Amino acid sequence: MKDSDTISSPRSISKTYLLLAGTALALGWILLPFYGAILWAVIIALLFAPLYRWLLPLVGQRRTWAALITMSIAIVIVILPFFGSCCGFSFPAGCMVRFPGY
Repeated sequence: MKDSDTISSPRSISKTYLLLAGTALALGWILLPFYGAILWAVIIALLFAPLYRWLLPLVGQRRTWAALITMSIAIVIVILPFFGSCCGFSFPAGCMVRFPGY
């Protein structure tokens, strides 16, 4: 076995980095339409992580139950009011909508 077989050449290393950079750019390009959803998912996860950690000892270290309770609370606190205000179910949003003929 030659020493040149075990040592990578600078050319092959640069090709590897070029391939890695190209793959990262392609992944970014694919995920670009989902940027907003990913950003909000990260924000909600960061906001509710302390609640999950607080609930974990209360449910006997059962991670599934703590996650279920945390997600239920997150849905009630964050997601339902958002959809309610968008669809006109809440009072302030309903006051801003003007229906023709009324």
